[in-house]
Amino acid sequence: THAQDSWRGFYHQRVRWASKWAVNKRPATMVVAFGVFLVNLLILVVLIAPFREKVVPWEFCTILLLKYVPEFLFLRLIIRFLGRKKWVKYIPVVQFFYPIYVLFFGIGAQRKGYVWKGRSLK
Repeated sequence: THAQDSWRGFYHQRVRWASKWAVNKRPATMVVAFGVFLVNLLILVVLIAPFREKVVPWEFCTILLLKYVPEFLFLRLIIRFLGRKKWVKYIPVVQFFYPIYVLFFGIGAQRKGYVWKGRSLK
């Protein structure tokens, strides 16, 4: 699917993609989708926790590194395979925003219906 021309189109495209997990009958797909959502929710909780509770810095850093280092290595491999080596430097920036992205579209996909290619799907 090609990139959308507007933010609204982008939103509806991503909600459509995210909503597919619920209609997929394969348990493995559902577990992975739910797991991705929960891990990204945990990351946001971990980022907020130091402001609300006493958190030991090494615990905080360990949790973040357990997610971000393997992700970085995997994404770097894929980006290099695709011949886009200059994009590797953007991975840390994207990783910072990705949990927000996942939660936003994951929650948006729980609403009934979306608009796609001029059609309203309920």
